[in-house]
Amino acid sequence: MDASARPQWHNDSGVAALDALESQAEGLTSEQVAARRGRFGENRLLEQKPRSVWRRLASQFHNVLLYILLAAALLALLLGYYSDATVILLVVVINALVGFVQEGKAEAALRSIQCMLVSHCQVLRDGRPHTLEASELVPGDVVILAAGDRVPADLRLLQVRELYCDEAMLTGESVPVAKQQDSLPGDVPLAERRNMAWMGSLVTTGSAQGVVVATGMATQLGHIGNLVATVSAPVTPLTRALTRFGHQLALLIIVVSGIGLAWGGRHHGAGARRIVTGCRGGGGGGDSGRVAGGCHHYPGHRRATDGQEPCGDSQVARSGSARFGDCDLLRQDRHPDPQ
Repeated sequence: MDASARPQWHNDSGVAALDALESQAEGLTSEQVAARRGRFGENRLLEQKPRSVWRRLASQFHNVLLYILLAAALLALLLGYYSDATVILLVVVINALVGFVQEGKAEAALRSIQCMLVSHCQVLRDGRPHTLEASELVPGDVVILAAGDRVPADLRLLQVRELYCDEAMLTGESVPVAKQQDSLPGDVPLAERRNMAWMGSLVTTGSAQGVVVATGMATQLGHIGNLVATVSAPVTPLTRALTRFGHQLALLIIVVSGIGLAWGGRHHGAGARRIVTGCRGGGGGGDSGRVAGGCHHYPGHRRATDGQEPCGDSQVARSGSARFGDCDLLRQDRHPDPQ
């Protein structure tokens, strides 16, 4: 017996449904219930632990394009472009708030589905009615429904007495639906399966008996809860293109930034070497006062050496050997410190 392998229960008669579930109109025996509980588990919907508000909010910023926008806003702020940084941050915050609100609505819908479950129900066991926890139901149990009850599991109706069920949470029908016990031929839509009672629907009038064909997450309500819990944004060609563009843009920014840093560091080092070389001057002898052009620097006056004329601006210009440091020394030699 495999309840999940026969989704078209509305095609079967009541007797055929009982035979397929290895049950009978008087309900299951205690031994059958014990064997099936270990196989099918409890009649519950999975309760997912809700995420904290801060974690849900932080997840809205997990996007490559948002990382780039935040980096651009920070850079604009450091450079003093406050209006640009404000506009970028507003775009990022509005996008995050929209996603945050949507996820909050999805979690609220999942909580409302949990509220549709019943705690107790009337069940035939060993030929006698019992009031049991709804979580103890297994496929093959025969459930008794009355006005005001919520259906505890998906049922194939066996006996119907003026039964009407409100199925708005599944089908959107604004009025209660009349039920029957006869089989229905063909592939009938969910909203038109009059011989089925769905978990979570409300019995408005009448009474009935039905055999459990699905419990827990295998029910139609369980399918809806699973869809709500695992809902995600649809992947469209536009979203795929935006994701690909974000990764390419991030890679381009990293490459360009790396090239810029390497280029700037190399030119900065070369400029520093030129300044140091110029300050050391052209003389390589032991006399620390020798500079380019064969001139000695003495505080207070200057004189020529090696038979050359005194150094001047014209001589430095002609020789071309004086550098930045030499020019400073020559200017200081011409205009000694009055002290």
